[in-house]
Amino acid sequence: MPAGPELPSCYRRRVRRLGSRTLSRTSLAAALTVGAWLVLAPSPPGTPAATPSLPSLRTAWPAAAVIDTPARLADGTDFLPLLYVTPDVSLGTAPTPDHAAQRLLLRTTAGERELRRVDATLYPQFFGFTHTADHVYWAESTTAAATETGFWRAPLSPDGAATQIVPPGDVGAATFFGSEDDLVIADDHLYWAATGTTTTRDAGAVTEIRSVPIGGGAVGVRRLDGEYRLSTWPWARTIPGVKGPQQLLDLETGARRTVVGAAAEQLACEPVWCRAVVTTGSDQVALYDMVRTDGTDRRRIGAGTVTAAVPDVARLDRFEPLLQAQDPAAASSPWRLVLYDLVRDRTVAITDGVGAVRANQNMLWWQTRSGGAVQWHSLDLTTLT
Repeated sequence: MPAGPELPSCYRRRVRRLGSRTLSRTSLAAALTVGAWLVLAPSPPGTPAATPSLPSLRTAWPAAAVIDTPARLADGTDFLPLLYVTPDVSLGTAPTPDHAAQRLLLRTTAGERELRRVDATLYPQFFGFTHTADHVYWAESTTAAATETGFWRAPLSPDGAATQIVPPGDVGAATFFGSEDDLVIADDHLYWAATGTTTTRDAGAVTEIRSVPIGGGAVGVRRLDGEYRLSTWPWARTIPGVKGPQQLLDLETGARRTVVGAAAEQLACEPVWCRAVVTTGSDQVALYDMVRTDGTDRRRIGAGTVTAAVPDVARLDRFEPLLQAQDPAAASSPWRLVLYDLVRDRTVAITDGVGAVRANQNMLWWQTRSGGAVQWHSLDLTTLT
């Protein structure tokens, strides 16, 4: 049976906590697995339900433009896109042809520009990508005697070197969920969440909201009681993946919202929409609803044969990407990528045979394979009008 698609599980708590501390071999392996966004999803059910006919992307949005790009570079290595700035400008990794180092590349229609090259013996990992109009930002970790994580930036222009703006000693025990909000840019600052330390054994969990000017400088730290991660600025939210209410906190005004779901639901909430999921004991999705944070406008968008394609909820407060189970005995990937439109209350088929999916800001991209050749496909969701 083919494996499930490589994408984040949105229902289990998968946290990467990295600082300048030593990790055991077991915890290091777990951290490196969690840090990557290509994580195995649950296998599709053995007997999928009949799939209703869905409108295609072209039928629903004739102006939609999907850009197709081969994964294979001219030097024979494979490119893994970790961020799309526009449909034809991406940032990702590829090994050197001799596999002695890992490279971070900016890829455009004109070719590739190398931003970073790190020796493979340091087990480099790149994650937490975000960008402004003229710069891209990311987290980078290496492992020698200990795992160290720093934050970097580089210009999107044809030239200019990458620079480290936060050294490992100032990152703290940063947490990463494969979310576009792992690193957030607001008010000319870069923000991230980290696990704070407590002074007594009985003290509750503490989260640090850390920040630095986007060009580098002194790191500021704000402590919050509880376990939070960043959401759409200026909001933070409690960590999803467990049953119980979700808390949303406005970091500017101090306003709080509490979202309470049904007893069996796992909630993941952004400021506008929540994903409410009920799973079986084998982690299959039994019910999949979308509901506004005030509890209104609940929609049943799937049951049994769908799973979330990306960890963040409701792209642009409108689109929920889903993976829909197809025939698990098929030779290719048994997953179809579909897009639920919260404005028009309809589900649109994007493509079959999807191997991985990712989203950031207004961009959605996915992987397919044909005859052994891997292709990446990118779509600007703002064109879906």
